[in-house]
Amino acid sequence: MQNKTIVLLLIICLLSFKSFSQCCSGGSAIGISTNAGLVDKNKLRINTFLKHSYSEVYFNNRKKLENFGNIKNSSFIFQGIVLNYGISHRFNIESETGYFYSKVQNFRKIPAYQLKSSGLSNGVLSIKYGVFLNTEKKKELTFALGLKYPFAFEPMSFNNVQLPEDLQPGTSAFGFVSNIFYKKTFKRNYSIFLINRSEYNLKNGDDYIYGAKFRTSLIASHQFLPSLSIMLQMRHEYNLSDYNNDKRMTNTGSQIFVFAPTILTSIKCKWNIALSYEHPFYKSYNGYQLSNQYAFMLSINRDISFRKQ
Repeated sequence: MQNKTIVLLLIICLLSFKSFSQCCSGGSAIGISTNAGLVDKNKLRINTFLKHSYSEVYFNNRKKLENFGNIKNSSFIFQGIVLNYGISHRFNIESETGYFYSKVQNFRKIPAYQLKSSGLSNGVLSIKYGVFLNTEKKKELTFALGLKYPFAFEPMSFNNVQLPEDLQPGTSAFGFVSNIFYKKTFKRNYSIFLINRSEYNLKNGDDYIYGAKFRTSLIASHQFLPSLSIMLQMRHEYNLSDYNNDKRMTNTGSQIFVFAPTILTSIKCKWNIALSYEHPFYKSYNGYQLSNQYAFMLSINRDISFRKQ
């Protein structure tokens, strides 16, 4: 059993050398979900999700600008994998990995012109600790701290032209990620979740620093049937401005509120499938920026036990 555990931890560490999501213009590939909690000792939770985000229309602060700017629209398709393994009752190790299938910007130029990229983004390897666990009262408070690291230190180019920062798959720099997760389950299958994720980036080789990002989600969940649940998420996203050569980039940084309903179903009590829709209903941008319109996310997860039967 110990050999299986050691091999599994090595697999998680190796997978963490793939990549996870980096926020880009018009939306984040990161999907904050209720999977941010702990798993039991010797259990592995596998969560994969596919996210599509679409952006169009420029904003100046909170003002919508019609037919403005060089970019007509932008979008991305991203698949992520999160592995969470229970080292003990209170300690977990988590690896976040993923890949951008496409990040695209379509310009208003005639003839039509497009910039695009794809590839791995930054990876994250985290340690999670359950500060407060009460099985009887169904409460959990968990903290997590992770290292964010790049897989490419040189910026990506397209047709021999260096892509802008918001089209790069990753930050090309190290950073840190922290998470706070709180869960409380009530009678009649109602639950609430409070989740906070913070990301801090260091300077990359081009003297560029992507601004820190803070996500806070309040989620209410209700299980109607043994295999069917619904979640309503209200998320606040606060993004600080980027810096280039120690100079603040004027058209970066924002504050956004997102409403995200989710339907969840379970197959044979093993596979959990969720479909989410994200709608930003309040937007405030620093300077002139392309605004996210919507995002869809399909996620699948399963817990696997490595305990002796």
